[in-house]
Amino acid sequence: MRGTSRKNYRFIVLLLACSVFAATPVLAASKSIDNNGMDNKKESQVVTYADLDPTIKKAAEEAIEQYGNGKNFKLERATKGEFFTGKAAIERWLVENKERSAAISIDAGSGKLLSISLTFAISELTGDYEKYLKTAQLAAKQLKADTPFAGARIDISNVQSNKRQTLNFFTKDEQFIELDLKTNKPTSYRFAIKKSNVDAKVMRAAEQAVKGLGSKLPFTHIERYTNWGPLGKGEIWDFKRKKEVKSIDRDKYSYLAIDKGKKYAIESQVVIDSKTGELISVFALPKTDNQKQVQLTQDKAVEKILPVVKKLFGIDLSTYQVKVDKASSDYTFSSGKQSIFASFDEYGSLDRMARHVTK
Repeated sequence: MRGTSRKNYRFIVLLLACSVFAATPVLAASKSIDNNGMDNKKESQVVTYADLDPTIKKAAEEAIEQYGNGKNFKLERATKGEFFTGKAAIERWLVENKERSAAISIDAGSGKLLSISLTFAISELTGDYEKYLKTAQLAAKQLKADTPFAGARIDISNVQSNKRQTLNFFTKDEQFIELDLKTNKPTSYRFAIKKSNVDAKVMRAAEQAVKGLGSKLPFTHIERYTNWGPLGKGEIWDFKRKKEVKSIDRDKYSYLAIDKGKKYAIESQVVIDSKTGELISVFALPKTDNQKQVQLTQDKAVEKILPVVKKLFGIDLSTYQVKVDKASSDYTFSSGKQSIFASFDEYGSLDRMARHVTK
Protein backbone atom coordinates (compact mmCIF):
# COMPACT_ATOMS: atom_id res chain seq x y z
CA MET A 1 0.00 0.00 0.00
CA ARG A 2 1.75 3.12 -1.23
CA GLY A 3 0.27 5.63 1.22
CA THR A 4 1.49 3.67 4.24
CA SER A 5 5.05 2.82 3.27
CA ARG A 6 7.93 3.95 5.47
CA LYS A 7 9.24 6.07 2.60
CA ASN A 8 5.96 7.94 2.28
CA TYR A 9 5.62 8.38 6.02
CA ARG A 10 8.89 10.30 5.91
CA PHE A 11 7.73 12.23 2.85
CA ILE A 12 4.84 13.80 4.72
CA VAL A 13 7.21 15.16 7.35
CA LEU A 14 9.59 16.47 4.68
CA LEU A 15 6.76 17.97 2.68
CA LEU A 16 5.63 20.04 5.65
CA ALA A 17 9.13 20.89 6.83
CA CYS A 18 10.21 22.14 3.41
CA SER A 19 7.17 24.29 2.69
CA VAL A 20 7.22 28.06 3.01
CA PHE A 21 6.70 27.80 6.76
CA ALA A 22 6.92 24.32 8.27
CA ALA A 23 3.70 23.04 9.80
CA THR A 24 5.43 21.04 12.49
CA PRO A 25 8.81 21.89 13.99
CA VAL A 26 11.40 19.10 13.87
CA LEU A 27 13.33 18.56 17.08
CA ALA A 28 16.58 16.61 17.25
CA ALA A 29 17.31 14.95 20.57
CA SER A 30 20.87 14.38 21.78
CA LYS A 31 21.71 11.26 23.76
CA SER A 32 24.68 12.87 25.43
CA ILE A 33 23.32 16.24 26.52
CA ASP A 34 20.29 16.87 28.73
CA ASN A 35 17.84 19.78 28.48
CA ASN A 36 20.09 22.02 30.55
CA GLY A 37 23.19 21.45 28.46
CA MET A 38 24.84 18.93 30.79
CA ASP A 39 27.07 16.27 29.26
CA ASN A 40 25.63 12.98 30.51
CA LYS A 41 28.67 10.98 29.43
CA LYS A 42 30.60 12.32 32.39
CA GLU A 43 29.58 11.68 35.96
CA SER A 44 28.02 14.78 37.50
CA GLN A 45 28.69 16.03 41.01
CA VAL A 46 25.51 16.61 43.05
CA VAL A 47 25.43 18.45 46.39
CA THR A 48 22.76 19.93 48.62
CA TYR A 49 22.35 23.68 48.45
CA ALA A 50 23.65 23.99 52.00
CA ASP A 51 26.94 22.35 50.96
CA LEU A 52 27.40 24.46 47.84
CA ASP A 53 30.38 26.79 47.53
CA PRO A 54 29.43 30.20 49.04
CA THR A 55 30.53 32.03 45.87
CA ILE A 56 28.13 30.02 43.74
CA LYS A 57 25.32 30.41 46.32
CA LYS A 58 25.79 34.16 46.32
CA ALA A 59 25.61 34.33 42.53
CA ALA A 60 22.41 32.24 42.49
CA GLU A 61 20.74 34.32 45.21
CA GLU A 62 21.68 37.60 43.52
CA ALA A 63 20.16 36.33 40.25
CA ILE A 64 16.89 35.43 42.00
CA GLU A 65 16.85 38.82 43.72
CA GLN A 66 17.28 40.55 40.36
CA TYR A 67 14.73 38.54 38.37
CA GLY A 68 12.50 36.87 40.98
CA ASN A 69 10.11 39.82 41.50
CA GLY A 70 10.20 39.26 45.26
CA LYS A 71 9.15 35.57 45.09
CA ASN A 72 10.82 33.19 47.53
CA PHE A 73 12.43 30.28 45.66
CA LYS A 74 13.82 27.71 48.11
CA LEU A 75 16.93 26.36 46.42
CA GLU A 76 17.75 22.79 47.47
CA ARG A 77 20.37 21.15 45.27
CA ALA A 78 23.13 21.81 42.76
CA THR A 79 24.63 19.71 40.00
CA LYS A 80 28.10 20.30 38.56
CA GLY A 81 28.86 19.23 35.00
CA GLU A 82 30.04 20.35 31.60
CA PHE A 83 27.98 22.98 29.81
CA PHE A 84 28.29 23.45 26.06
CA THR A 85 28.38 26.98 24.66
CA GLY A 86 28.57 26.48 20.94
CA LYS A 87 31.63 24.31 20.32
CA ALA A 88 33.25 25.07 23.67
CA ALA A 89 32.50 23.35 26.98
CA ILE A 90 32.83 24.87 30.43
CA GLU A 91 32.12 23.58 33.93
CA ARG A 92 29.01 24.99 35.50
CA TRP A 93 26.75 24.54 38.51
CA LEU A 94 23.02 24.09 37.90
CA VAL A 95 21.21 25.22 41.04
CA GLU A 96 17.53 24.25 41.43
CA ASN A 97 14.61 23.98 43.82
CA LYS A 98 12.60 20.78 44.31
CA GLU A 99 9.85 21.72 41.84
CA ARG A 100 12.41 22.94 39.27
CA SER A 101 10.51 26.20 39.02
CA ALA A 102 13.91 27.82 39.56
CA ALA A 103 17.01 26.79 37.61
CA ILE A 104 20.14 28.94 37.76
CA SER A 105 23.28 28.10 35.81
CA ILE A 106 26.55 29.49 37.21
CA ASP A 107 30.05 29.30 35.69
CA ALA A 108 31.95 27.09 38.15
CA GLY A 109 35.22 28.92 37.50
CA SER A 110 34.23 32.59 37.44
CA GLY A 111 30.99 32.48 39.40
CA LYS A 112 29.24 34.46 36.65
CA LEU A 113 25.59 33.90 35.81
CA LEU A 114 25.15 31.90 32.62
CA SER A 115 21.36 31.57 32.63
CA ILE A 116 18.32 31.63 34.85
CA SER A 117 14.80 30.27 34.47
CA LEU A 118 12.07 31.16 36.98
CA THR A 119 8.39 30.17 36.88
CA PHE A 120 5.60 32.30 38.34
CA ALA A 121 1.89 32.00 38.94
CA ILE A 122 -0.06 34.71 37.12
CA SER A 123 -0.95 36.33 40.46
CA GLU A 124 2.79 36.76 41.17
CA LEU A 125 3.36 38.94 38.11
CA THR A 126 3.16 42.28 39.84
CA GLY A 127 5.25 45.42 39.64
CA ASP A 128 7.60 45.56 36.65
CA TYR A 129 6.28 42.27 35.27
CA GLU A 130 2.65 43.40 35.15
CA LYS A 131 3.13 45.28 31.87
CA TYR A 132 4.27 42.06 30.16
CA LEU A 133 1.15 40.24 31.33
CA LYS A 134 -1.02 42.98 29.82
CA THR A 135 0.87 42.72 26.52
CA ALA A 136 0.48 38.92 26.44
CA GLN A 137 -3.23 39.10 27.21
CA LEU A 138 -3.80 41.76 24.53
CA ALA A 139 -1.85 39.75 21.92
CA ALA A 140 -3.80 36.58 22.75
CA LYS A 141 -7.06 38.51 22.42
CA GLN A 142 -6.01 39.88 19.03
CA LEU A 143 -5.17 36.34 17.91
CA LYS A 144 -8.63 35.27 19.20
CA ALA A 145 -7.21 32.74 21.65
CA ASP A 146 -9.65 32.22 24.53
CA THR A 147 -7.66 30.05 26.97
CA PRO A 148 -6.46 31.97 30.07
CA PHE A 149 -2.82 31.88 31.09
CA ALA A 150 -1.90 29.59 33.99
CA GLY A 151 1.64 30.84 34.61
CA ALA A 152 4.75 32.45 33.18
CA ARG A 153 8.44 31.62 32.93
CA ILE A 154 11.28 34.09 32.61
CA ASP A 155 14.37 32.89 30.71
CA ILE A 156 17.61 34.85 30.77
CA SER A 157 20.71 33.60 28.96
CA ASN A 158 24.06 35.37 29.01
CA VAL A 159 25.76 32.67 26.95
CA GLN A 160 27.34 34.36 23.93
CA SER A 161 26.05 31.76 21.46
CA ASN A 162 22.47 31.91 22.76
CA LYS A 163 21.75 35.28 24.35
CA ARG A 164 18.10 35.93 25.14
CA GLN A 165 15.77 37.60 27.63
CA THR A 166 12.21 36.34 27.34
CA LEU A 167 9.03 35.92 29.35
CA ASN A 168 6.89 32.97 28.31
CA PHE A 169 3.19 32.92 29.26
CA PHE A 170 1.62 29.46 29.12
CA THR A 171 -1.77 27.81 29.56
CA LYS A 172 -2.61 24.53 31.30
CA ASP A 173 -2.69 22.72 27.94
CA GLU A 174 0.70 24.00 26.69
CA GLN A 175 -0.43 26.93 24.58
CA PHE A 176 1.91 29.90 24.95
CA ILE A 177 3.13 33.31 23.90
CA GLU A 178 6.70 34.48 24.38
CA LEU A 179 7.69 38.13 24.83
CA ASP A 180 11.07 39.83 24.45
CA LEU A 181 11.83 41.48 27.81
CA LYS A 182 13.69 44.35 26.17
CA THR A 183 10.99 45.33 23.69
CA ASN A 184 7.88 43.87 25.37
CA LYS A 185 6.87 42.48 21.97
CA PRO A 186 5.80 38.92 21.08
CA THR A 187 8.53 36.75 19.54
CA SER A 188 6.59 33.49 19.17
CA TYR A 189 3.27 31.89 20.10
CA ARG A 190 1.12 28.80 19.70
CA PHE A 191 -2.63 28.85 20.34
CA ALA A 192 -5.59 26.58 19.71
CA ILE A 193 -8.35 28.57 18.00
CA LYS A 194 -12.08 27.87 17.97
CA LYS A 195 -13.64 27.53 14.53
CA SER A 196 -15.98 30.43 15.34
CA ASN A 197 -12.92 32.65 15.84
CA VAL A 198 -11.28 31.86 12.51
CA ASP A 199 -11.52 34.48 9.78
CA ALA A 200 -14.21 33.36 7.32
CA LYS A 201 -11.92 33.78 4.30
CA VAL A 202 -9.20 31.63 5.87
CA MET A 203 -11.74 28.99 6.88
CA ARG A 204 -13.09 28.80 3.33
CA ALA A 205 -9.57 28.44 1.94
CA ALA A 206 -8.81 25.55 4.32
CA GLU A 207 -12.06 23.76 3.52
CA GLN A 208 -11.58 24.30 -0.20
CA ALA A 209 -8.06 22.82 0.02
CA VAL A 210 -9.16 19.46 1.47
CA LYS A 211 -12.18 19.35 -0.85
CA GLY A 212 -9.73 19.74 -3.71
CA LEU A 213 -8.22 16.42 -2.60
CA GLY A 214 -11.62 14.77 -2.21
CA SER A 215 -12.26 15.17 1.54
CA LYS A 216 -15.37 16.81 2.96
CA LEU A 217 -14.87 15.86 6.62
CA PRO A 218 -14.63 18.81 9.04
CA PHE A 219 -11.49 19.77 10.94
CA THR A 220 -11.25 18.78 14.60
CA HIS A 221 -8.23 20.92 15.63
CA ILE A 222 -7.23 24.43 14.56
CA GLU A 223 -4.04 26.16 15.68
CA ARG A 224 -2.28 29.41 14.95
CA TYR A 225 1.43 29.73 15.65
CA THR A 226 4.83 31.05 14.64
CA ASN A 227 7.46 28.87 13.04
CA TRP A 228 10.72 29.08 11.14
CA GLY A 229 10.95 28.03 7.51
CA PRO A 230 13.26 28.60 4.51
CA LEU A 231 12.12 32.22 4.28
CA GLY A 232 12.64 32.89 7.97
CA LYS A 233 10.07 33.41 10.68
CA GLY A 234 6.45 32.99 9.68
CA GLU A 235 2.97 32.88 11.16
CA ILE A 236 0.64 30.11 10.08
CA TRP A 237 -2.80 28.61 10.43
CA ASP A 238 -2.76 24.83 10.93
CA PHE A 239 -6.03 22.94 10.35
CA LYS A 240 -6.18 19.22 11.17
CA ARG A 241 -8.66 16.40 11.33
CA LYS A 242 -7.35 14.08 14.05
CA LYS A 243 -8.71 10.67 14.96
CA GLU A 244 -7.67 9.03 18.22
CA VAL A 245 -6.27 5.52 17.69
CA LYS A 246 -5.21 2.76 20.07
CA SER A 247 -1.85 2.06 18.48
CA ILE A 248 0.70 3.54 16.10
CA ASP A 249 -0.18 1.54 13.00
CA ARG A 250 1.86 2.75 10.01
CA ASP A 251 0.37 0.01 7.85
CA LYS A 252 -2.99 1.73 8.22
CA TYR A 253 -2.14 5.41 8.70
CA SER A 254 0.58 7.38 6.96
CA TYR A 255 0.56 10.43 9.25
CA LEU A 256 0.51 9.94 13.03
CA ALA A 257 1.02 12.10 16.09
CA ILE A 258 1.18 11.80 19.88
CA ASP A 259 -0.36 14.59 21.93
CA LYS A 260 -0.52 14.56 25.74
CA GLY A 261 -0.03 10.81 25.79
CA LYS A 262 -2.81 10.11 23.30
CA LYS A 263 -2.20 8.68 19.84
CA TYR A 264 -3.81 10.24 16.78
CA ALA A 265 -4.05 9.52 13.09
CA ILE A 266 -4.04 12.71 11.01
CA GLU A 267 -6.74 12.29 8.38
CA SER A 268 -6.24 15.71 6.83
CA GLN A 269 -4.15 18.84 7.33
CA VAL A 270 -4.05 22.28 5.76
CA VAL A 271 -1.36 24.89 6.42
CA ILE A 272 -2.01 28.53 5.47
CA ASP A 273 0.23 31.60 5.78
CA SER A 274 -1.64 33.77 8.28
CA LYS A 275 -0.04 36.98 6.95
CA THR A 276 -0.95 36.52 3.28
CA GLY A 277 -3.74 33.94 3.45
CA GLU A 278 -1.89 31.82 0.86
CA LEU A 279 -2.07 28.03 0.97
CA ILE A 280 1.22 26.38 1.94
CA SER A 281 0.36 22.68 2.03
CA VAL A 282 -2.57 20.26 2.10
CA PHE A 283 -2.86 16.56 2.91
CA ALA A 284 -5.93 14.33 2.90
CA LEU A 285 -6.07 10.65 3.73
CA PRO A 286 -7.26 8.85 0.59
CA LYS A 287 -10.48 6.89 0.38
CA THR A 288 -9.75 3.18 -0.06
CA ASP A 289 -13.18 1.54 0.13
CA ASN A 290 -14.17 -0.39 -3.00
CA GLN A 291 -11.37 1.16 -5.04
CA LYS A 292 -8.94 -0.48 -7.42
CA GLN A 293 -5.27 0.30 -7.65
CA VAL A 294 -4.36 2.56 -10.56
CA GLN A 295 -1.02 3.22 -12.23
CA LEU A 296 -1.26 6.69 -13.76
CA THR A 297 0.78 7.68 -16.78
CA GLN A 298 2.75 10.91 -16.40
CA ASP A 299 0.50 12.71 -18.87
CA LYS A 300 -2.62 11.63 -17.00
CA ALA A 301 -1.13 12.61 -13.63
CA VAL A 302 -0.10 16.05 -14.88
CA GLU A 303 -3.55 16.48 -16.39
CA LYS A 304 -5.05 15.88 -12.93
CA ILE A 305 -2.57 18.10 -11.08
CA LEU A 306 -2.71 21.28 -13.18
CA PRO A 307 -6.35 22.32 -12.54
CA VAL A 308 -6.15 21.52 -8.81
CA VAL A 309 -2.98 23.59 -8.37
CA LYS A 310 -4.57 26.44 -10.33
CA LYS A 311 -7.66 26.35 -8.12
CA LEU A 312 -5.94 25.94 -4.73
CA PHE A 313 -2.67 27.85 -5.21
CA GLY A 314 -3.59 30.16 -8.08
CA ILE A 315 -0.51 28.98 -10.02
CA ASP A 316 -0.37 28.04 -13.70
CA LEU A 317 2.07 25.12 -13.97
CA SER A 318 2.06 24.96 -17.77
CA THR A 319 5.52 26.58 -18.01
CA TYR A 320 7.04 24.78 -15.00
CA GLN A 321 9.60 21.99 -15.37
CA VAL A 322 8.40 18.68 -13.97
CA LYS A 323 10.35 15.86 -12.31
CA VAL A 324 8.75 12.53 -11.46
CA ASP A 325 9.62 9.92 -8.88
CA LYS A 326 7.89 6.95 -10.48
CA ALA A 327 8.45 4.69 -7.49
CA SER A 328 6.47 6.94 -5.17
CA SER A 329 4.24 8.80 -7.67
CA ASP A 330 5.61 12.15 -6.48
CA TYR A 331 5.70 15.11 -8.89
CA THR A 332 7.80 18.26 -8.50
CA PHE A 333 7.05 21.31 -10.67
CA SER A 334 9.73 24.00 -10.54
CA SER A 335 10.19 27.51 -11.87
CA GLY A 336 12.85 29.82 -10.46
CA LYS A 337 12.69 29.82 -6.66
CA GLN A 338 9.23 28.30 -6.45
CA SER A 339 8.23 24.64 -6.56
CA ILE A 340 4.98 22.75 -6.26
CA PHE A 341 4.98 19.19 -4.91
CA ALA A 342 2.11 16.84 -5.64
CA SER A 343 1.64 13.20 -4.74
CA PHE A 344 -0.82 10.45 -5.63
CA ASP A 345 -2.03 7.46 -3.64
CA GLU A 346 -2.07 3.99 -5.16
CA TYR A 347 -5.66 4.51 -6.31
CA GLY A 348 -4.70 7.41 -8.57
CA SER A 349 -6.04 10.15 -6.26
CA LEU A 350 -4.12 13.26 -5.22
CA ASP A 351 -3.38 13.02 -1.50
CA ARG A 352 -0.90 15.85 -0.78
CA MET A 353 0.42 19.09 -2.21
CA ALA A 354 2.82 21.77 -1.02
CA ARG A 355 4.23 25.06 -2.24
CA HIS A 356 7.96 25.58 -1.62
CA VAL A 357 9.78 28.88 -1.96
CA THR A 358 13.52 29.31 -1.47
CA LYS A 359 15.59 32.46 -0.99
